[in-house]
Amino acid sequence: MFKKNEAPISLFSFQDIVTSLIGIMLLILLLMCLQLLTKVETKQTSNERKETVEKLEKEKQQALQKKMAVQEQHSSVAIPEKYAHYSSYELNKITVDLRKEYAKAKQKKQDEIEKQDLLEDKYQSAIKEEKSAEKVIKEVEKETKEEVRKIKKNIRDLNKQKEKLNQKIAASKYIKITYNTSDRLKPIVSVISGNKISVRHLAEKKTVFELNQTITKKDIETLLDKLKEYSMKNYHFVFLIKPSAANACRDLQIDFMTKFSGEEYGIEPIFEEEEIQ
Repeated sequence: MFKKNEAPISLFSFQDIVTSLIGIMLLILLLMCLQLLTKVETKQTSNERKETVEKLEKEKQQALQKKMAVQEQHSSVAIPEKYAHYSSYELNKITVDLRKEYAKAKQKKQDEIEKQDLLEDKYQSAIKEEKSAEKVIKEVEKETKEEVRKIKKNIRDLNKQKEKLNQKIAASKYIKITYNTSDRLKPIVSVISGNKISVRHLAEKKTVFELNQTITKKDIETLLDKLKEYSMKNYHFVFLIKPSAANACRDLQIDFMTKFSGEEYGIEPIFEEEEIQ
């Protein structure tokens, strides 16, 4: 049989263990309390900061409201003493109406300022456009003066050309008939138009016959009869016919040949403006 081995438990050892456990638990409890106190202090600090910020924000809002109230007090219309007996409701209504009027007046003033600014902008723009227009006008005036100078020069040149041309035209109006003075036959020149017959004796440089009227075929016959007065042996006859006398001189050649058989003659058309020199 085995012998039972029993060792006695020391009371001192058991108490040490309990004491150690209690110490550990107290230490843990102390740490938890410290942590809790830290959180509480942190929360309190955060709350204090939040309260401080809110307080500052509130003070800021109050200061802003006071400032706005002062501004409204300065900008609002004072209530006359005759409204002093009005009720609070009536005074509030009057105040609202006055503020509306003030707002309208303020808006009107703002509109006038904006209108004035707009007018000022338009004025400045008009000044710029005027200066630009003046510059353009000066340039145009300069160009115009140059063009006028050129035109005047061209007019002077044209007048000179016109004068020369008129001289040429005037000279070309006259038909210069030359003949050999040694020739036996002297020219008798008849210029016939629609309203005139002029007969020139070139050798004697004079007009020997003239008829101023509407020329007809009968007047041509009268001319031929007048030419018969000159000796056929000493003269030859030249007829210068203008367009206006074409109808009256239609049979001139036949009539001349009938009356002056075998005599020398010449018939030439000329311009209406031409004359013999």
